[in-house]
Amino acid sequence: IKELELSKKKVDDEIQLLYSFLLNEIGSKDLDNLKELLAGRKLTEILSELDNRKQVIQNLDSDLTIKREELSNVCSQSKYFEEKTKTQEKEANTKKEIINMLEKTIKKRDEEYREQIMAIFAYLAKDRQFEYRIKAFFILN
Repeated sequence: IKELELSKKKVDDEIQLLYSFLLNEIGSKDLDNLKELLAGRKLTEILSELDNRKQVIQNLDSDLTIKREELSNVCSQSKYFEEKTKTQEKEANTKKEIINMLEKTIKKRDEEYREQIMAIFAYLAKDRQFEYRIKAFFILN
């Protein structure tokens, strides 16, 4: 975009120089040169060159507009992906928090179940027949 703007400025400067040249030719030459200019080739060449330069400027303006639109689209896409990434990060953090909470709950329940099982075994350990049945169970399995 900067290159296109510089090219446009250069062409604008050249047009100003051509206008200055035209004004100097008309102002500084005698009447015969003025007639030659008005009737002749120099004016036609200058006008033709000005038209060509104007077309170049229009093309550069068009290219500049296209580049600005492309840049705008890229910026929009960048913002979209940035927002999408933030959303995904938030979702991932939420899932991590849920997993951590579940792990804590599972650990807490495991501890509670262990305590309950140990209490049951302590109670049943008082019964000798049960002790033999448990030993038999573990031996068979």
